[in-house]
Amino acid sequence: GMMRRGEYAVGKGVAGEEMLFWVEVACNGLFGVGLGGDIEPPDEKKSYKLEECCLAKFDREVWELLLDLTAVHGLASTVPKGTALRESALAAGNGAVNLVDIRANGPVAGVGPARKALAEFFAAWGKSTAEAAPRLYALGHCHIDTAWLWPYAETRRKCARSWATQVNNMERFPEYKFVCSQAQQFAWVKEDYPKLYKEIKAKVEGKQFLPVGGTWVEMDCNVPSGESLVRQFFYGQKFFKKEFDIACREFWLPDTFGYSAQLPQIMQGSGITRFVTQKLSWNLFNKMPHSTFVWEGLDGSNVTAHFPPADDYNCLAKASDIYKSISTNKDLGTVPASLMLYGHGDGGGGPNPAMIGSIQRLRDLQTFPKTHFSGVDDFFEDVERVKDKLPRWVGELYFELHRGTYTSQADTKKGNRLCEILLHDVELLSSMAFAMGSDFEYPHGELEELWHLVLLNQFHDTLPGSSIGMVYKDVAEHHAKVYKEGAMLKEIALAALVGSMTQKNGHTESSKFVALNCTEMPLARRVVFIPDGDAGKKRKGAEKPAFPYSQPCEGGVLVAASSACDGIGISLATTLTENDIGTVRLETVDGTHHIENSFVRMKMHNNGSLLSMELKRADGTMRESISGEANKLILFDDTPLFWDAWDVEVYYTEKFEALSASSCEVLESGPLRVSLKYSYTLPDGAGSVSQYVRLEADTARADFNTEVNWHASRKLLAVEFPTTVRAPTASYETQFGHLARPTHRNTSWDVAKFEVCGQRFADLSQHGFGVALINDCKYGYSVHDSTMRMSLLRAPKSPDDECDMGQHTFSYAFYPHWDAFPSMDVIQEAVNFNSKPMTPLLEFPAADGVEALANVFTVEAVDAPQKPSVLISAVKKAETADAIVVRMYETLGAQSVVKLSFEKLKVKEAAQCNLLEEVTGESGVAITKTHKNEAGNVVAVEMTFNAFQIGTVMLSLGSRGKGGRNSSKRAKK
Repeated sequence: GMMRRGEYAVGKGVAGEEMLFWVEVACNGLFGVGLGGDIEPPDEKKSYKLEECCLAKFDREVWELLLDLTAVHGLASTVPKGTALRESALAAGNGAVNLVDIRANGPVAGVGPARKALAEFFAAWGKSTAEAAPRLYALGHCHIDTAWLWPYAETRRKCARSWATQVNNMERFPEYKFVCSQAQQFAWVKEDYPKLYKEIKAKVEGKQFLPVGGTWVEMDCNVPSGESLVRQFFYGQKFFKKEFDIACREFWLPDTFGYSAQLPQIMQGSGITRFVTQKLSWNLFNKMPHSTFVWEGLDGSNVTAHFPPADDYNCLAKASDIYKSISTNKDLGTVPASLMLYGHGDGGGGPNPAMIGSIQRLRDLQTFPKTHFSGVDDFFEDVERVKDKLPRWVGELYFELHRGTYTSQADTKKGNRLCEILLHDVELLSSMAFAMGSDFEYPHGELEELWHLVLLNQFHDTLPGSSIGMVYKDVAEHHAKVYKEGAMLKEIALAALVGSMTQKNGHTESSKFVALNCTEMPLARRVVFIPDGDAGKKRKGAEKPAFPYSQPCEGGVLVAASSACDGIGISLATTLTENDIGTVRLETVDGTHHIENSFVRMKMHNNGSLLSMELKRADGTMRESISGEANKLILFDDTPLFWDAWDVEVYYTEKFEALSASSCEVLESGPLRVSLKYSYTLPDGAGSVSQYVRLEADTARADFNTEVNWHASRKLLAVEFPTTVRAPTASYETQFGHLARPTHRNTSWDVAKFEVCGQRFADLSQHGFGVALINDCKYGYSVHDSTMRMSLLRAPKSPDDECDMGQHTFSYAFYPHWDAFPSMDVIQEAVNFNSKPMTPLLEFPAADGVEALANVFTVEAVDAPQKPSVLISAVKKAETADAIVVRMYETLGAQSVVKLSFEKLKVKEAAQCNLLEEVTGESGVAITKTHKNEAGNVVAVEMTFNAFQIGTVMLSLGSRGKGGRNSSKRAKK
């Protein structure tokens, strides 16, 4: 019938024919094996008994009558009382039932007359739908969560079972169409079930099995970096093009927990102009005002968006689903058309014959929408005829639910951040090694495999933290593989780059060492940590540099150093003296620790509170940034109403306990860094915290490096900073830009944003002054009035009852600044806090030739004295050409004319391209000027970025020396 899968048509046979069937049995329900409920942790001891498995002769006439009666019952239950259609449906259904005689052991009598009576009813109410009638496009759909209440291994089997069912439906119903997203799932079926995959490809060619979405998985859109979102589309579109020769035109994401304001631009850059979701129908505070609209992103890019009005991606195609799909369409007056996604989902399955039969009966009735079996293109081509009349929504699509997913499963979020940074560095260094005349072979295959793992684990129930514990064992293994193999690829690229230089050149004075900068941030003055272990990595001929101004610390030494490197590259760093960089001092008076350098003066209490942090001007004046006890660790009660791992509720701040350190120890007292260690004991055996509060000589940023032994139950650990800044909005980094959100609670839309997502920082600024709260792996923020708070750890008990239990290490920082945000100072500190711009490479001798690797890529503002507001997001080799791809974005929300320089490379041509690395001439940010050297090589390009624009440049290489594209070999260590 309409509900769960209980039967399967095995096909036709002839008398005496032997047929063999394989039946796969999964020891779980459609939604896992939750102990006491679907979203509870799995009951791993649960057993199942096969009660019945039988073959039966199919009575088509009885089955068809059942579908007729189900459709008529649906009409009578759905259509408003007092209408002619409802009364007619009731009468027809009653009359048909009276004609049927069901005997205990005999055939069902009266089936033919009953069917004839119902056929007359459908004929009387059908075939009269006018052109102006609402149009409903019915898409067969099977939402399969790539992981959730089951591990990845079970998903591979779910895909095969569900898709085999749909291929069977297509054989039985030639007009039936089925849409399917997620390239990863197609790749699994191709690997595990090649015969089924061949059948699917045939149905794709026949335009019944329709790949949609254009992404590797249906990902989370809050936590991944901007570059990760780009790669979701890049690898998804690449797969669909290679396997099916199609380019998806729609982004398909029915179920995720909020939508980044930069998605419209990323979609446009990936060849996508359409968007389908329904998740915001779950909003608790406010309902979205539109069903079909134009969604405009941060930079002004826009796509046509549709929220299917049935508010479900698992409709059963009943009369009520069809009726709701039109009756609740909020934009029916502008465009009388809707999508309906029908089929069993989440745990897979998809449409069954009863659903298809329901649509066949109800698709052409008076007062009902004219319903079509269709693909998504049919719907959007209908809608886009009136795109200029559609309402417009600007900015993020914030989801007013599941805010706990910014914090749950902290190790997974930290692992994702570290993988993103590592892959950025590997691609950058491998691109440099490939382009700069060596025999280096770019590791395309290895990098694609590692990216696939990272993207897989960004699935919208994995990275947010809402899956069972078995999933996170897989995630930990995947991230460990990326760490290990990524680190090896990074070493190989560094050896190819630096090794060749240092072997050819003599040593410089011992006051210098080789340093790596994978960001375009100028190195300037730095306090650099050099691990003791580096000495053990020294290669033959290398000399350990002398450090005239240094400070011993645990695990190594701190040194003062600087470099003339103003961009991405490898350079010689020179050690500094106290006169060059200054000092940081500590004085303790009556349990208060006074810490001061040239930039700030701060006071820390013995209980762990930051009592004061004054920012200094050059003229000696100061501005206080703190208005009370800051850096307060607070333990909140965290008891969601239902969705444990998913939610923090609006009332969670009402019950809490502020923590005080039980001890304080001075670990370092300067001159390059002051470090205090605070120890906390959490109540009720919930664990302990060790925190290292540090201020270095060269910055106004105070760092809080934190270790937590976490064994709480339904608690949320947060840190709070009351500030002296008053502003109506706070700014939060998002992918490729930042968002302003209210600090007040004026309206229900404001109240709903009591907890929001930020990437590397949140900032609260007023004219001439501001403060930023920076993190290395956290995402949940709340700024109310003048108080900034960041969520650190949660302890939900379902669907993973061990969520986040155990050891955690993470860091955050507090940074006061003079220039109000938007300001490059804040962004530079956030980048530095995460990416460590000056990394010593002591295994290589400090040879003069290394300077040939400095400033390989630089970005500078044209005709402007300030720092450029454009950052480099990625540098990689192009997929199909001897070219280097450089992706950049504007960060502050301003127009910026910049010059990207790469004079160390032999570039014969530069062209803008889209995010799929296609040079089309219609790819957003254009190259306005090209600079060449005397040899005719392109050495720089100028580009004009508008606010928050993403621009990608393809640098086609000339000669690469003796290696070349076809003969190059990977440098080996």
